[in-house]
Amino acid sequence: MKQIIGYDNNGTLYDTGLEIIRKVKPEYFSEIKKIIFHLKQNGSRLSGLVKTRIDKKENILKHKKYVISYPFEWTANMLKDAAVFHLNFLEKLDKCNLTLKDALPNNIVFDFTKPVFVDFLSILFKDRLTAEKWLDFSKYTEPRFVVLDKMFFPFFFMPLLLLYERKFGAARRMLFNRACNCGSHPENWSEVNTPQLKKFIESFNFKN
Repeated sequence: MKQIIGYDNNGTLYDTGLEIIRKVKPEYFSEIKKIIFHLKQNGSRLSGLVKTRIDKKENILKHKKYVISYPFEWTANMLKDAAVFHLNFLEKLDKCNLTLKDALPNNIVFDFTKPVFVDFLSILFKDRLTAEKWLDFSKYTEPRFVVLDKMFFPFFFMPLLLLYERKFGAARRMLFNRACNCGSHPENWSEVNTPQLKKFIESFNFKN
């Protein structure tokens, strides 16, 4: 069983070859059981979530294993499909009183052509989001906006803008070198060089 490098503070991933095992910290496992019970009640609304079984004795989750691919390897249409799927998934979670603590392309794999969300421990109840100390909510009246502003826009949307401008090499370098937790500084609008689209996005004013 091979450990998979990850950055979640509540669990550790392992690859058995046949499935993915997620070892959950004992102090967080009671919360996971509540989330799983809640997901089962709303299962019909949440298509696209990785198939998961729970082992209450071992404090582990067992996930279906998919062929791994990385965002910098995807076609432009795959990245677009993943971005649209991610936004729709957030909307579905919101209707179930749930949300995500991050919004990254690396949390999605493809089941043939179908995007699947695999970062199970990113799911939490909406009222628990502000307990994530690594996120700075001070400038946001709506906590969920920080996830979009700090993660979805730089790691999903900006590479898509480069692909839209047919700057394929720059987009792939951005997806490869600027992935979250890779140690590099995040993207900024000056690198994307799309002033009209920049003004359009800023018009949403997510900080107010």
